[in-house]
Amino acid sequence: MKHPIYKLAQRSLFIAMLFGLLISACTTNLEVPLPEHPARFTLNTFLTEGQPIDLYVSRSFGLLESVENNVKDILIPDAEVKLYKNGQFLDEMVFVDSSSLDTIYLSSVFGFPDSFEVVTRDLVSSKFVPSKELPLPVAGDIYRFEVSHPDYEPASAETRIPFPATLLSVQRVIDSVEDRDFDDGYLNRFDAIKIRLEDPSGPNGYNVWGELMYTNPEYGPDTMMQAEWSNTEVVRELDGLVYGNALPIPDTEFDGGIGELITFYRYQGCCGYPEDIQQGRKNIFHQYKLKVFVLTEAYATYQTKFIQQRQSRLDGIESVFVPSEPVVIPSNVEGGFGIVGAYNHSTIILDL
Repeated sequence: MKHPIYKLAQRSLFIAMLFGLLISACTTNLEVPLPEHPARFTLNTFLTEGQPIDLYVSRSFGLLESVENNVKDILIPDAEVKLYKNGQFLDEMVFVDSSSLDTIYLSSVFGFPDSFEVVTRDLVSSKFVPSKELPLPVAGDIYRFEVSHPDYEPASAETRIPFPATLLSVQRVIDSVEDRDFDDGYLNRFDAIKIRLEDPSGPNGYNVWGELMYTNPEYGPDTMMQAEWSNTEVVRELDGLVYGNALPIPDTEFDGGIGELITFYRYQGCCGYPEDIQQGRKNIFHQYKLKVFVLTEAYATYQTKFIQQRQSRLDGIESVFVPSEPVVIPSNVEGGFGIVGAYNHSTIILDL
């Protein structure tokens, strides 16, 4: 007589085989050809008041085309780029090679622990600049780019340099958000920064850049600086990870009037691991310089979608079982792809 465990194992094997047959019977291989991708112009620039004008020009490429080994294949240095300001022709822009060498990281040399080698990569770009010296952009100017080439359909886009916001007041709420990570006990403290401002008319988005001046008693009296984007929201994942998102804040609730921005800033050295807190390893904060950026609607939407797309990507085995949610990156280029946007900013200082 067979043991009950043997019967159970035999039955489980039979069910697994039956399930596999059912799955294989319901599986059909389909060959769906991908549509051919017609290459189009891709235009990118973010203009601002008081800075020179430029435009990056390339072409789009399809899913089956690999350009990793030869990025120059998608550049179009002989394109014709016309620049308009407030409806008037201003200049025909010229190509400049803006390629550069980027240092990725330092790698130790095998067998020589005190030695290292520099690992680099080539950053290739196709930038067009005015052919002559032009007045720098000012708030309210509207710039338009028209790009053409015999091998591609023409493309165009325009943007308006926004006016900066008038900053009225700023308040700081200490430890507005306080939380501790589940896994390693790291203590997160976020101060809330409330900025009251007068918003320029028209649809815009806002981001806040903070420069924090502080000293650390362990490293002497010299002042150091921490510079990073303030977070528009604080998120806690199911695994206990706490982080902030620096998504642009739309001005839909106070367009052209008086409004408030609330952001969250995690101060470096304020918190940390339990042993750091017990030993009093804390920074002394002195001053907080806030740069409040006003983004055109197209630029703010692009930035939001770009961050959402980056955060939705999964790596490793998770990407097989949990597909990423598709996020479409917007474009304001007629006849092509890309973003032509603009921004401006105001500065306010908060003594801590």
